[in-house]
Amino acid sequence: MGVERGPKARCTRTLAVAVLRGVIAVAVATRCGACTRASGYQAPSPGGAAVGLVGRPGPSERVDFLGTEPFFAGSVDAGILTYVTPDSPEARTGHVARTEDRDAVRFIGELSGLPVELVLFVAPCSDGMSERRYPYRVEFALGGESMTGCAASSRRPSTGERAP
Repeated sequence: MGVERGPKARCTRTLAVAVLRGVIAVAVATRCGACTRASGYQAPSPGGAAVGLVGRPGPSERVDFLGTEPFFAGSVDAGILTYVTPDSPEARTGHVARTEDRDAVRFIGELSGLPVELVLFVAPCSDGMSERRYPYRVEFALGGESMTGCAASSRRPSTGERAP
């Protein structure tokens, strides 16, 4: 049995190579797609501009955040951050500016005369006390105190059962 030659053999080899290239391309695309979905980050687009985080809240979306140990809650809506705790149920509000970078959305400003920063990451989050799941993880800093928690937005709400 020898190596086939001629137009038919050349066509068969070309087809086999094309199919193999297609299988490799699908495998690479699937693998890369899984990485993109897991991290939330998309590689730069062919035009060279970074696409950014998939699923981050838009500038006009309300973001609600909360944390346990210590308990705190709040929201950011139209540049106003509202913050409450069980010890201080009277809502405190302050103006914040939104910035974005490759990894996070940040809301930075002042609350009751103290520097405040809410950093929102596109990452699944659980409050640890209920079956609720949130699309964002947050780090909240007020003055010298830092806390972590979860967040949801008007477009990406939390899911699951609420605590009783």
